[in-house]
Amino acid sequence: MIGLTPAPACAAVIEAVGRERQWQRLKYGDKAVVERAVVDTYHAMAVLTEETGEVAQALNHRLDAADVAAELVQVAAVALSWLDAYAAAGVQPTPRVGIPPPPA
Repeated sequence: MIGLTPAPACAAVIEAVGRERQWQRLKYGDKAVVERAVVDTYHAMAVLTEETGEVAQALNHRLDAADVAAELVQVAAVALSWLDAYAAAGVQPTPRVGIPPPPA
């Protein structure tokens, strides 16, 4: 994490996303959700969009913040799954330009 220490709330979110990824693997097996993303980006985008739609639906139905947060965890887990698929194929994200270096 570029030398930054995550805030305690961030650590809890990361843990929740990790648990969601484990659940996805249990439910879908080794080809969890978008791990075939490298060969089928349309499928990966469809899954991510579907999960994002569930966030919108939760907001539309005025569900409480905990329900919206649970949907956001699923969005993050699907996005992470897609990134994992690229990393497994040797693809790394292009670094952002203009990000200042971490404090010494």
